[in-house]
Amino acid sequence: MHLQSFANELNLLSEIKHDNVVELIGFVENAEEGIAWILLGWEDNGNLREFIHSQDWVIPECLSLIFDVICGVEYLHTRDPPICHGDLKSLNILVTSQNRAVITDFGSARKLESHQGRKMEGLAVGPAPPAEPIMSQVENHESSVVTIDECGTFITLTGPTFTLRWAAPELLYEEPFTLASDMWAVAWICWEVMTGKLPFEDVDRKALIVLNVTRGNLPPVTSNEHISQLRALCAIMTGCWSMNPTKRPTAGECRRTIGWMGRIVPARRNAIASESYPVEVLCALGYTSFESLETAKAASYFETALKVARSAQDDLAIANAMMGRGTVYGAMKQYFEAENLYIQAKEIYVHHGAEKQITGANFGLAQIYRMRQEYAKAEVSYTQVKDACLRLEVQKGVADAIWGLGQLYRSQREFSKAQASYTEAREIYAQLGAEKDVAHASWMLGRVYLFQSEYSEAQESYTQAKKIYSRLGMEKGVENCACGLQEVYRLQHMYSNANTFHAEAWDIASCLGPQWEVANAPWWVREVNCLQDNNFKAEAPFTDAEELRTRFEVEEIADASWRWGEVYHSQGKYSEAEAQYINAKELHASVGADQHVANAACELGKFYRSQDKYSKAEASFIEAKEIYARLGAKEVADAAWELGTIYHLQGEYSNAEAMYTEAKELYACDGVKRNVAKAGCMLGHIYRLQGKYPKAEALYTTAKEVYAYIGAERDVARTRCELGQVYRLQGEYFMAEVSYTQGKEIYTRLGVQKDAAKAARILEDIYHLRDAHIGAGKIYTYPGAKRDVADMHCELGKGYRQQGEYFKAEVSYMEAKIIYIRLGVEKD
Repeated sequence: MHLQSFANELNLLSEIKHDNVVELIGFVENAEEGIAWILLGWEDNGNLREFIHSQDWVIPECLSLIFDVICGVEYLHTRDPPICHGDLKSLNILVTSQNRAVITDFGSARKLESHQGRKMEGLAVGPAPPAEPIMSQVENHESSVVTIDECGTFITLTGPTFTLRWAAPELLYEEPFTLASDMWAVAWICWEVMTGKLPFEDVDRKALIVLNVTRGNLPPVTSNEHISQLRALCAIMTGCWSMNPTKRPTAGECRRTIGWMGRIVPARRNAIASESYPVEVLCALGYTSFESLETAKAASYFETALKVARSAQDDLAIANAMMGRGTVYGAMKQYFEAENLYIQAKEIYVHHGAEKQITGANFGLAQIYRMRQEYAKAEVSYTQVKDACLRLEVQKGVADAIWGLGQLYRSQREFSKAQASYTEAREIYAQLGAEKDVAHASWMLGRVYLFQSEYSEAQESYTQAKKIYSRLGMEKGVENCACGLQEVYRLQHMYSNANTFHAEAWDIASCLGPQWEVANAPWWVREVNCLQDNNFKAEAPFTDAEELRTRFEVEEIADASWRWGEVYHSQGKYSEAEAQYINAKELHASVGADQHVANAACELGKFYRSQDKYSKAEASFIEAKEIYARLGAKEVADAAWELGTIYHLQGEYSNAEAMYTEAKELYACDGVKRNVAKAGCMLGHIYRLQGKYPKAEALYTTAKEVYAYIGAERDVARTRCELGQVYRLQGEYFMAEVSYTQGKEIYTRLGVQKDAAKAARILEDIYHLRDAHIGAGKIYTYPGAKRDVADMHCELGKGYRQQGEYFKAEVSYMEAKIIYIRLGVEKD
């Protein structure tokens, strides 16, 4: 080794220490021979290339290795002054016994001449003396200095300074090393890890390698089966391979992107079959597939993980697999199944005292409640998750909970609250460097601003999100933002700009797969032309569009029409919203998509109900119910329940009773306990309104027991208060007091102050009514009053016992016991 190069490498290694950089042990010198050796730690797993080929590693394991390398590079690049490695490649990366990657061989490394602020990616390093060719053991004299004429046709190869296959194009023009040239090599390391192939593996002639590099003839990353699943990684590699060094991402930017991707430290295994994978690996694969929108594959991985965990009798692994399955079921709108999985996982986590995992399960439940439109429960759950994450100092969890609240408020059209939540979540995500989540929050802010006709703010948010999505390679996100910008300009009658963004969204979606935008383009042009020219024939046929529209494509157009309806609805343009909703339903009907027609009819019914147009709402729900019944779809119960609500609102109690009864029976057949209880409660309301108090009491009592069984405490509180109202209407004030007291205490414990205060106000009324009924000092004198008082004390005792207030429970039970003894009643 050249003496100056040796001294340079030794000096650098003595100053650096990082988990992803090789450790310097020392050096040995033979003064007589004038020879010296640097002693570095050796790793049994060898170099990265050897490790890659030692086993068929799965994607999350590959990402772990890439992340390690990028962390090491970031450490070098952020030193003061920054260090450029100069010879990054798989052969100069070792893998430790813990299967972590460390960077080695600093013979070509140099410190930058000056820091020049934070703009480091284009900085040049100082001149370095020639180093021995490091690839000589693989390819003879692979490293060369290259001289190329202006036309790129004449090539001169001279002395060795860098490894050709990993060299950035500027190095081939004899430009100095920069941090950006390191990032070019990082992209090749990503390529090697994901594909197992060397750069230009099939090219033997050095001149051809040079021509390929200088002309930008690089492998298309999206053509690789594994890399194409990871759009963010595709974006990193494409960016690092930019021919302009100043446009390449920094190591820090790459680390922040990879850091939020699902990865797992590689683990040795004896078999190739997925059943032999550890549960941790299977779950990581499941989440990777889920992020790639491969739902069926994700479900399969989580199912296998659950089987493996159960065979190993590993409780926490079982819970983790259940969480993954719950995520998939939620995405597939199988909410009951998802809820059950989250609840089971939570019970295991509680048993093991795994606080962070408990919070994760609660977040999953909050998501399910929101998607099932159980907004009150969802809000309580999100708030609990937020508070728990604040206590545990898990900032990402705090942001996720606030994001969830934003989604919740947006769904309820509380746009000012949604805006505040999205803004707060975005700020936390930005502090954490979670760029994808920043983009999501900005996108949703754009939608909220659009709903409120705040077009400049919507444009700014969509543009910010679009830039991040583009940098991360998330084409679907870019498409969504382009669609949002299209809507912003369209609503301002700026049709030229709207067409530009529509064309962009169309192009992206065409590349992503289903060509619905190809069919949608003439439809969009027709709509824009209608708005610009009143004489335009909107009904004119578009043969090319009709030929291209498949069932899927029309359904996508229908979904877009529905979204327009939501925009108009939020802006108070109800006639325009109604027209869009009807258009969406008719589009689904045109291709025979009966399930979607029924869904649209059901949602249209809810729209009419919100406008107090009960006859139209009734017609829509009847249409939906008939289609669901014909299809044998379980949603027929939901339609029956909605019809019951419409009849209830119009005072048609017999019809409401029939529909709620039907819904209750159907829910019971499906085994959906919560919905059975919900329908039972509505029947209880109908009976109560008709003065049929014993029937109402029986239904409320049954519903209360169901809610208690499934742990729905807020519903228990609400149902106790409903029971209290039944007792109150019958003049049974002591039982009413018991029920409202128990309901109030549950609300208070859950932090639902509004409902607790309402229960307290009703209790005050009950006290006054009781006193007026009893008369001056004549307490408990009506027939059976003493027995009622004893029963009241028993109920209070049960409530206190369930809440862990055992002293109060004991006192209540003793009071009841004394009365029972006086009455000669035997009671356990």
